[in-house]
Amino acid sequence: MSTSNAHRRRLTTLSQRVQTELALQRLGRFVALEREYAGQLNEAGVRLVRASTFSAYCDCRDLGVGKRADQILSQAGVPSRALEALEAVATH
Repeated sequence: MSTSNAHRRRLTTLSQRVQTELALQRLGRFVALEREYAGQLNEAGVRLVRASTFSAYCDCRDLGVGKRADQILSQAGVPSRALEALEAVATH
């Protein structure tokens, strides 16, 4: 078995609690990256970080921790209407 397959198998067996914590940490990291580097990124870079943030946010919602994800975003000053706009684009 290749190393990447073994790694994937371990990831799929993570407990719900671990998956949740990883998703919340991932969301927090993307928010921090945008806050720290937004002034240095070109338009494509900003879009990439925001799309990554949205993906992490969706993962949090799917894992049942949408309220905690909303708290992370609101503490970072991300307006909820920005997420609603991203969601509208993603679902069409």
